[in-house]
Amino acid sequence: MDIISEDILKGYTKHTKHFDRLCEQASPILGNVTQCGIIELDNTGHALIVGNRPDFGEAFINKKGYRIDPHLIFSANFEDGIRAFTSREEYELLYLQACSFYDKDFGLHNGFVWQEKIGDNIQRLYFFSSDTPEIYNAVANNIAMFKKFLKFFKEENKKIIDYFRLNKFDIAGNRENYFVTNNNKVISKRQQLNTVLHTLGILPEKKRITEREWQCIEMLELGHSAAKTGDILGISRRTVETHFESIKDKLGVYKKSEIIETIN
Repeated sequence: MDIISEDILKGYTKHTKHFDRLCEQASPILGNVTQCGIIELDNTGHALIVGNRPDFGEAFINKKGYRIDPHLIFSANFEDGIRAFTSREEYELLYLQACSFYDKDFGLHNGFVWQEKIGDNIQRLYFFSSDTPEIYNAVANNIAMFKKFLKFFKEENKKIIDYFRLNKFDIAGNRENYFVTNNNKVISKRQQLNTVLHTLGILPEKKRITEREWQCIEMLELGHSAAKTGDILGISRRTVETHFESIKDKLGVYKKSEIIETIN
């Protein structure tokens, strides 16, 4: 480990009690919050991570186990919002893979991140986790209160973020081929979907959602019937239904509603 990384770990440990206090302050709003913190990545391969679990930061730095496609993460447009983790089967699978990679359980079974894009080159995640799934109900029923707490959370951590930003550790420089090579500067939502489905093992590697199938999915998400979809796309209702049968076969589902559940 280099000197900068050692300094980051010292700083991470130094702020553990600070984030323990923030967990206590968040608990009346979100339930029993056991972990919270901040992860920030930029498109040069540098990162910061801080929270009330120093071992998580240590594993992150030592193993350098994150492989990133910068075009998917930094070129994709997204709105700030809540992203639940390990609340669906595929996320649970990814979490278990991470635990296996680091040879430890980080206790992040229930929780969420608030995701922000800071300028063009930085993605920041504020994470909160609990030992009970009630955290999801708490967020859903108190979203206005949570947003007020998030504003407070950001203010409380401003100096810490500034400190770590000046002392980020370089993952890319310590791991060959850290970024996935991809010459496509613009990736469509359909391409992103295929990439994610392949990564999660939902869609067989040799199969993909075609452009026409994606158009049918978009129409389904808008609530259009097969007949209406056919009118909009200039194809027959029967052709639309054929596309949906193909999609269901690729995803291993039986109902149209399951298509939306699987891709969201």
